[in-house]
Amino acid sequence: KRALILQLFWEQLIYKIKYLIRFEVLGPADPVVAVAGEDVVLPCYLKPSISAVDLHIEWFRIQTEDPLVHLYQDHEDRNENQIPSYRGRTSLFPEELRNGNTSLKVKNVRGSDNGQYKCLVQSAECYTISIFIAIGTQPVISIEGYKKGGISLVCESKGWYPQPQVVWMDSEGHNLPAGHTERHTDSMDLFTVRRRVIVQETETNRFTCRVRQQKINEMKETITDVPGELQYFYLLVMTDEFYFQDIITSKSVTINDKCFVFQVRCSTVLIPGRWPLLCSSPWEFLLSSYWLF
Repeated sequence: KRALILQLFWEQLIYKIKYLIRFEVLGPADPVVAVAGEDVVLPCYLKPSISAVDLHIEWFRIQTEDPLVHLYQDHEDRNENQIPSYRGRTSLFPEELRNGNTSLKVKNVRGSDNGQYKCLVQSAECYTISIFIAIGTQPVISIEGYKKGGISLVCESKGWYPQPQVVWMDSEGHNLPAGHTERHTDSMDLFTVRRRVIVQETETNRFTCRVRQQKINEMKETITDVPGELQYFYLLVMTDEFYFQDIITSKSVTINDKCFVFQVRCSTVLIPGRWPLLCSSPWEFLLSSYWLF
């Protein structure tokens, strides 16, 4: 009985000594950069490197209503009140706790993980900022066809976070006036961006779509050459004279292995006694579709 009492006494004494030891909680000097779908470690250490096995360790988000990200208490993880989006994705390093390492591992990083975190050990705390960056796909440029004012091009890129900038440029690197940037997010909170531009024929007919993530100065771009024959055919159809017996007709042409289908609508008023109808102007002209063979 005396031995049991003595053992309890020493355990309490050791615990109190550990509790009274003054220590600092240190975080990273720089923001932590994470990549979509990968794992990331949010660093946190005790100084001096005393054991944290018996200590209360809490990780939580700053400026959120339900901030708990991970809780370690009484030698075990207690994550019943954890933010649901972190369920099954967080862990400490059990073997490193004895060395004062209280870092948190977050698995399968997603866009919503971006933000500022706090690590609380007993009554001491440290801050760490996690910056989530996802670098998206190479931009894809498609020719939508003729629109009022020229040829409509659309540029699309997927898998970015945060939302990147999309810029259209001519062959000399000058920005072109373009429509608003369309965006939507997927299940990983990653952005798909899409932007259209109306271009007119130039000396080179070369245009560039550039997608840029400013935070890390990451950039991807794609260059496209719009066939000069396509521009010429637009002008040909819109200015040439066609004889036909119906008010609406279609015409197709193959340019550079692409088949373009045009619909020409004549808005000239029928003149009694004149047949076939001569439609020279004005024209209502539509590019209805195209495809690759």
